Amino acid sequence: MAKRTVATVPHRPRYLGLNELRPTVHLAGCYHFKRDVWFHYRIPSHHLILIESGRIEANTKDGRFEAKSGDLICFRPTEWNQYGTHTPTLFYQAHVEFARPPRHKLTPFLAGIGPLPVCLPMGEVFDDMRRAFESLCLEITHTGVIHQLRMRAAIYEMLAIIAEAIGPESQPVRHIDPWLRIQQR
Repeated sequence: MAKRTVATVPHRPRYLGLNELRPTVHLAGCYHFKRDVWFHYRIPSHHLILIESGRIEANTKDGRFEAKSGDLICFRPTEWNQYGTHTPTLFYQAHVEFARPPRHKLTPFLAGIGPLPVCLPMGEVFDDMRRAFESLCLEITHTGVIHQLRMRAAIYEMLAIIAEAIGPESQPVRHIDPWLRIQQR
């Protein structure tokens, strides 16, 4: 009797590890809407939105949710997405690929924390996240390696802020005491 072999499909990871990240920013900006607006669109890369004021209602393939001032939204790449503003609304946004093709649609997975959440209240780290978005907005209008490095640094800073906002081992940043600095020198 002949033995049959079964072809197995190799397991493809759904997430990116920290060492696999090579972020590229395609769009960054700050938007202020004075009337309700709905967007229906395809997302080729991750779409990050930081809401400074107002509310955003979203209808995604994973379900409906509402985000408010102080929240960060992390839409994943998809063929169909919809969100709307409830005015007045002011938010920052960035379209980011976290890796090069063919892995560009995968979501980062932060060890000990998990994948990027779809919606996250920023709480005490809101101002830090806003500064990271502002840095993207300033750097995206320029070309050259210096600006590309600053944009990548801003993305890594965003991931660190997200980890700080939800991580169980949240610890304040330690500042070097002037005497310790002298001693280290």
